[in-house]
This record gives sequence, structure tokens and C-alpha cells, in this order.
Amino acid sequence: MLRRKVLIIAAYGMFLPTAVLLAVFVAPPLLRGTARWFPPCPFYRLTRCYCPACGNTRSLFALLRGDVLLSVRYNVTIVFLCLLAVAGYVEGMFRVFERPRRIVPRSRRFWFCCLVVFGVYFVLRNVFRLF
Repeated sequence: MLRRKVLIIAAYGMFLPTAVLLAVFVAPPLLRGTARWFPPCPFYRLTRCYCPACGNTRSLFALLRGDVLLSVRYNVTIVFLCLLAVAGYVEGMFRVFERPRRIVPRSRRFWFCCLVVFGVYFVLRNVFRLF
């Protein structure tokens, strides 16, 4: 039991932050010029409207470079998912140290509101782009 707990603490306390730091500091130079490897969005090519995922790659690259505002400008979904990941990590750390706290919302109402807000966002980003 103690050995399992030590492994969990090591994984949560050392592996995940190290992986994030490597992604932030090592990945951006390696990812320069990789955008050409990704195919263009078929929805955008057909309709000239952004799909919900349009801009996620650019947003992730901007976030890895530390440019949060540019990342939000490309697509807000990545920033929201990163915030959820950080909240889940903190919640997991509390659980590892036997002080469980609920940080990530679990109510259906919250997730439904998120779905509505993102739906409105995706519609508005196409409407205001047209004018």
C-alpha cells in the first residue's frame, strides 16, 4: 500500500509537471514549421466558416509559446481545456495527500452551460467575421 502511494505521489508530483515544462520549453522550437503537415479543415474549405475545431492547432502552439491572448484569439477551447486540466491536477494532488477536494465541476448544469456558451461562441465567431 505504501509503495503504491509513493508511486502515485511520484507520478503526480514529478512526472506531470516535468512533462508540462518539457512541452512548454522544448516543444515550441521543435514544432516550428509543422503546420504544413496538418491538412486544411475540410469544413472551412467547403463553407468558408470556422468549425468548432478551427484554430485549435494555432491556439495550442501560441499557448506553448506563452502567448495566452493570441491563443484565445485563435480558439478559446484549448485555454478552457488547459484550465480544466490544471484543476484536475490540483484535485488529484489533494486526493493523493488524502484531503479530497472537488475543484472540477461535476454538475450537468455547469457542463450544459459550457456547451451553450461554446455554441454561441462558435456561431458569433463566424457571424462577426463576415462583417
